[in-house]
Amino acid sequence: MQTLRLFAAALIVALAAPHPASAQLSSAPAWPQRTVRLILPLGPGSATDVTARLYAEKLSERWGKPVVVENRPGPDALLAVAGFLGARDQHTLLFSFGGPVTINPVVHEKLPYDPERDLVPIVSASDSFIAVATTAALNIDSVAALVQRAKAEPGKLNWAATAGLPQFGFAGFAKGAGLDMVQVSYRDFAPRCRISAKAASASSPPAWCRCCR
Repeated sequence: MQTLRLFAAALIVALAAPHPASAQLSSAPAWPQRTVRLILPLGPGSATDVTARLYAEKLSERWGKPVVVENRPGPDALLAVAGFLGARDQHTLLFSFGGPVTINPVVHEKLPYDPERDLVPIVSASDSFIAVATTAALNIDSVAALVQRAKAEPGKLNWAATAGLPQFGFAGFAKGAGLDMVQVSYRDFAPRCRISAKAASASSPPAWCRCCR
């Protein structure tokens, strides 16, 4: 397994809102006043999910209020963003990879939300490396060997990646290397994921691209 020179970040995002006057800020009640929800675009067991639950535990201790994690997996985090915006609640936050504000505007011609108008990133919560892994059946032990194999067998290798930068980055890598590989989309990535017709599976690193037949 080799690591591409790309990094992904998890962001905590709040609803965009008008900035109140300083006098209003000074008289505003303490926050939070009740349970805080963290909406995630990935399923239970994903790296983002684990990270969010670690934050939730510590934030709950610090704030003295429950912090709960709600998983809403779906393509390109669209379901999670929709649930977050639909809540219209200042006690609901989006805990997501950066894709909703960085990648989605580039790869989608039209979005059901405006990243600049509707979302306000408030903190970068974590960084993760992006690795490329192949099934052992391919007997590939380097990125160079993967490129050589893909060029020798155009259209025969499949690849999948978590949404956002991993997906965008590997697609750019494949295009730059002139590779003809087939992308397979999954609803969400959990630690164990079906990756071939033979039901082979493998644990996923924090953010990953996997290649297989």
